[in-house]
Amino acid sequence: GATIVRAIGAKPPVLGAWTHLLGVYDRQAQKIRLYVNGKLNAETAFTTPWAANGPFEIGRWGTSNQLDAAVDQAAVFNRVVYPDELNGLVNLENPDTGHPQAELLAHWALDETAGTTGLDSSGRGNTLSLQTGAAFTTTDDYAHGNVLSLDAGALGRATAPVKLDESGSFTVAGWVNLEAQSRLEDTTVAHSPTVFSHPGANRNAFRLWYRQEAGESVGDWNFGVYATDVLEGPAATTVSDEVNPPGGWIHVAGVFDSADRSAK
Repeated sequence: GATIVRAIGAKPPVLGAWTHLLGVYDRQAQKIRLYVNGKLNAETAFTTPWAANGPFEIGRWGTSNQLDAAVDQAAVFNRVVYPDELNGLVNLENPDTGHPQAELLAHWALDETAGTTGLDSSGRGNTLSLQTGAAFTTTDDYAHGNVLSLDAGALGRATAPVKLDESGSFTVAGWVNLEAQSRLEDTTVAHSPTVFSHPGANRNAFRLWYRQEAGESVGDWNFGVYATDVLEGPAATTVSDEVNPPGGWIHVAGVFDSADRSAK
């Protein structure tokens, strides 16, 4: 049979997560390109294009290779889409406002008074499971009321099965109150408590944390996105402009923009 010219993605897809795909044929350069979540994954020479006369199809190739998936925001252009145009496509930019349209994957209000699970109000069923050292508690702060309390000494944490493809754009956010009367008072050593992360086999795909150096009583916020599951591998990190003392509620958000490969 005829040889099929392919541009092949760099890694398998994350099942259950949305992935933005863009296929480009550049007639002038005589190349086909595949972008996955705004990043060029492959480029292959192609010198023999031809014009088909059938209808444009979504989800089928011939009488086989059916697609078992959901598809959204499909588009066709009669020209090359250039890298500087990817931001609006990948981040679902609203043409009326020019701003990205957020797709909520999970939201935990953490208003529970007891139990070991937190309700996900996004409707996606990403129930939060409290592990050892994590519990719901009531504060005297009217604005926050019931909260999730984590005991670092007991390795407190909570987990949820959120389907997130970190090669695409994403945001994590929440309110944090670093306990003033905690191990952070020990200024003889450095501290790096983690707020949000998604661990792999060897390292986190991303991590948002507070960093307090030895000899300091205040620290700063850090957000890092890591390209591979290899220790000391490539990473994009950013540090807050301001330092914050422990105690008091602070809202933190980490953003990864896959179109320009930046962490904010």
